Amino acid sequence: MMKKISWLSIACMGLVNSCFMSTIFAFFLMGGLIGKDYAGEPIYSTLPISAFVAGAAISVIPISMLMARYGRRLGFLIGSIAGMASGVLCYAAWAYSSFISIFTAGFLVGILTASSSYLRFAALEITPEQWHGRSVSIVLGGGIIAAAVGPHSALAVNSLFDTHLYPSLGLALIAINMIAFVLCLLIKFGPRPNSKSHTLDFKCLMGKVRFQLQYPLFLRAATASVTGYIIMTLIMNASPLTLVDNLGYSLETTAIIMQNHFFAMFIPFVISGYLLDYIGANRIVYIGFFLYAICLFILLISTTIPAFQVALVLLGLGWNFTFLGGTTLLFTSGSAEQGLVSQPLNEFSIDLGNFFASMFVGWALYTIGWVSILLVGGILTTLALLIFSLLNYIVLKQYSTET
Repeated sequence: MMKKISWLSIACMGLVNSCFMSTIFAFFLMGGLIGKDYAGEPIYSTLPISAFVAGAAISVIPISMLMARYGRRLGFLIGSIAGMASGVLCYAAWAYSSFISIFTAGFLVGILTASSSYLRFAALEITPEQWHGRSVSIVLGGGIIAAAVGPHSALAVNSLFDTHLYPSLGLALIAINMIAFVLCLLIKFGPRPNSKSHTLDFKCLMGKVRFQLQYPLFLRAATASVTGYIIMTLIMNASPLTLVDNLGYSLETTAIIMQNHFFAMFIPFVISGYLLDYIGANRIVYIGFFLYAICLFILLISTTIPAFQVALVLLGLGWNFTFLGGTTLLFTSGSAEQGLVSQPLNEFSIDLGNFFASMFVGWALYTIGWVSILLVGGILTTLALLIFSLLNYIVLKQYSTET
């Protein structure tokens, strides 16, 4: 039976994604700087970002199970509530000079992130297969609005109310996620999958997880999306601290550089969905890793503002291509019932990798330096290309043999 497309619902999902991503972008920009001021030691400055990633990793599977039992809407409402609560804690961090408050706020932004990661799958559930690339592009393209709003949201509130920058961040996050909460109530989601996987016993669930971990189609998709995200996290987390603390550039200049990076992450969704439909997900992923390699090379040879501008734009483009390609490969790798295991497993893998990447950044930046982070990124890019190519060869050989 042909699915009827609700473009209004897909557009609302895109707007919800823009609210969620605005929250994430604002916290990425400010979280490490606030953490540095209240942590006592610079080496702990990225712990709020690590808490953000840990919150996403811990909550991504429970949110998936809640969605399976009660529907997608509940999971997204939980994300918006977590976003509002994180805003309250950002305000409290300034009011009480509390590192624990900003750390907990990061954890709550992680819950929001876990919720937002299912928006693209919610869109695919109400879209015919021939429109998959475009529907995902619309939802993830909401990040274009986020790129404009997120990095400057705290600065805008600061100018409006003439208050300190840190509580301004909190007020901005509360307002943004109130909008997301209302939008979630307007969306018409697809029916829940006909599956009892949310009531499966632990042994059965682990059996399904082991199957996915031995399944070349899943591993190929996860290699693209997981390693693509980790490489981006390494450079994106380290860049604001490097620009402000190590190189002495202003927060305003850093915000502009990061904003251009965020635009590069999401503006291509306007056309990349069409490009994916035309050249295929595999080629999209290869282009993404190639862009990562160019980005890392530029940052290795220069630390000027123009170099950071160009490199972080390429970083955003690389993420866009690897993430979109990986998402499409994942969704087409199995049935809807398999998706209830493969999707949260993929998201958990992304969040776990990002957690270790963010922890590494805080330690590496203040001990062995910025260049070490770039070298690790280069090693990961090379390994990802080799593993993705090998898995792609295995998949093609397996399916050509079967046919």
